[in-house]
Amino acid sequence: MPTPKTRVWKLLILCGAIGSLFFFYRATNSLSVQLSPVIKQVSVVSQPSPKAGQMPGQTLEDSRSALATTPGISRIERLQDKIRLTPVPLKQVLVHFDLKGAPPKADFYDAAFPLLRKLGATGVLMEYEDMFPYWGALKALSAKNAYNRSELAHILSVAHKNNLKVVPLVQTFGHLEFALKLHEFIELRELSDSPQALCPSLNSSLGLVKTMLDQVLSLHPDTEYVHIGCDEVYSLGRCPRCEERLQLPGTSRDTLFLDHVKSVAQHVVRAGVRPIMWDDMLRGMEPDSVRRWNASQLVDLMVWSYTPNISKDLDAKIWDKYSQFGGVWVASAFKGATGAKQLLPDIGYHLKNHHSWLRALEDHGQSWPLRGIALTGWQRYDHFATLCELFPASIPSLAANLVYLQRGRLDTPELHSIKALLGCNRPIPVFGHTDAHFLFCRFPGAKVLTGVQQLTGLLRQKQIMEKNSNYVGWLGSYNIRHLFGSPDHVRDATRNLSELLGTANHLQRFLGDALSEVYDSYTVAEWMGIFLEPVLRQLNLLDQQTQDLLNINTWPRRPLETTN
Repeated sequence: MPTPKTRVWKLLILCGAIGSLFFFYRATNSLSVQLSPVIKQVSVVSQPSPKAGQMPGQTLEDSRSALATTPGISRIERLQDKIRLTPVPLKQVLVHFDLKGAPPKADFYDAAFPLLRKLGATGVLMEYEDMFPYWGALKALSAKNAYNRSELAHILSVAHKNNLKVVPLVQTFGHLEFALKLHEFIELRELSDSPQALCPSLNSSLGLVKTMLDQVLSLHPDTEYVHIGCDEVYSLGRCPRCEERLQLPGTSRDTLFLDHVKSVAQHVVRAGVRPIMWDDMLRGMEPDSVRRWNASQLVDLMVWSYTPNISKDLDAKIWDKYSQFGGVWVASAFKGATGAKQLLPDIGYHLKNHHSWLRALEDHGQSWPLRGIALTGWQRYDHFATLCELFPASIPSLAANLVYLQRGRLDTPELHSIKALLGCNRPIPVFGHTDAHFLFCRFPGAKVLTGVQQLTGLLRQKQIMEKNSNYVGWLGSYNIRHLFGSPDHVRDATRNLSELLGTANHLQRFLGDALSEVYDSYTVAEWMGIFLEPVLRQLNLLDQQTQDLLNINTWPRRPLETTN
C-alpha cells in the first residue's frame, strides 16, 4: 500500500504532466493561427530559416563594433540607430515597372497603384519595351501579348485617379534588343552580330527612335517627362560608318554619343515634353566635353547606383559636373540588383542603397537641381535574360524603402505602419529577425510572396539533402549508373525526399493559381519553367533512381563493368 509521501509525489507528477499537455496545446494552437491553410498542407521541411541572400528578411550588415554588447540596447535598436538620417525633401518619388519581363495584367494596377500612393509614391516610371502597342511600321516591335490600347488607357486612367504621374521610358540607343533582334531592323545594329545598340551614324536609326517616341507620346498626351534611356551603349563607335566618322577632326566616341542623344532630346522637346536620360555614359567624360555639348539645358539626368555604397560608382567629381544640367534625378533599387535569377529581394541590401543615397544627398544634394528619385525594380537584366524577383514578392522591400526615404528611419512605429498597410502577420524582417515563420500579407499579389517563400524553403532543404554525406558518398552518378549502392545509406540520404516531392507538387498547384491572379498564362509558364519545373523534374528523377537502387538485392563483384 503506497505511503502518503508516495501519493503526494504521484499527484505532483500527474499535475506536471497535465500542465505540460496544456502548454503544448497552447503552443500548437498558437502556431496554427500563424500558419495559413496553405502552409499547413506543406511539410515542415519547406519552412525556411532566414539565411543571407535567400529570404526576404536579409539582415542589414553591420560592423562588429556596432554589434558590440551595449547594456539596455538591443541589436535591432543599434541597427535602426545606424541608418537614422534626416530625410531629404524629394519632390517626385517614382516607382519603376520593368515591363520587359513579367508584365502584370492591366487590372492588377487597380489595386497596386492605390497602395503605391499610400506608401508615398508620386508617380510611376513605365518601361514598356515590347509591351507597348506599337502600330504601322513598328507593329513588329510589340510582343504578341503586349497591352492593347484599351488596356494602356485603363492603366493611365488608374494612375490619374490615384494622382500618380506616368513617365514612359523608351530606349533610344542601347538596350534596343527588342527591336534590333528582328530581321526588319538588323541593318541598324552597331555590330552585325549584336542587337544591343543601334548605329548612331545612320539616319534610319534616328528615324526609328523618333517614330517610337511619337507613338508613345501620342498615347501619353498629358505626360510631363519621357525617359529616353541611353545607358550602357557597349558597342559605341565600332561599325565601319562610325569608325569613318571618328577619323574626322573633333570627333570622338563621346561626340558620337552626345550628338545622337542631343538629336533625340531636341525631338522630345519639340513635342513639349522634358526628356530624362541615364547618366552612366557621361561619368567618364571630361566636364568641358559635357559643357560644350550645350544640351544640358535640354535634358534631365537620372544618376543611378544600386549598391550599398554609391561612392564606389560615383566619384566626387560628378557632383560639380552634373550641376550644369537643368534637372537631376537619382535612381535606387528595391529589387533586381543582386542577381539575374533571384527569387526574393535582399531587403537589407536595398535599404543600405537608399541609406547611401540619403547620406550623399544630405552632403551634396544642394549642388544639384534635384527633381526626385526613381526606385527601380528590374525584372530582367536585358531583353534576353531570365526573370528575377517578381513585383508582388518585392512589395515588402518597396514599402520599407519608400517609408525610409520619407522618414529617414525605420523604427518600431514605421515598421508597424508598414505591417498595417500591407496587412502582414508581423513586421517586415528588415533587420534579420530570427523568426522562422513566413511573412503572410494581404497586399495585391501577396499569395505570390507566400508561394515564393515556400519555394525558397524547398530549395534550401533540397540543398541540405544533396550536401548530406550519405547522399554525396552513395548517390553519385556512378552509383546510379551501375545500380550499386548501400540500401541503408540510400534510405538515409533520401529520408526527406517524399516530403520534398509533396511540397513541390503542392507548389505547382498553389503557385500556378497565385501567379495567374497577377500575370497572363505566358508569364506563368515562363516563371514556372525557370524556377519550379526543373526542381520537380530533378526530384522525380531522384525518386525513380532511388527506387531502382533499392530494388537491387545482390550486387556484382568488382570491378564494375564499364558502359559506353
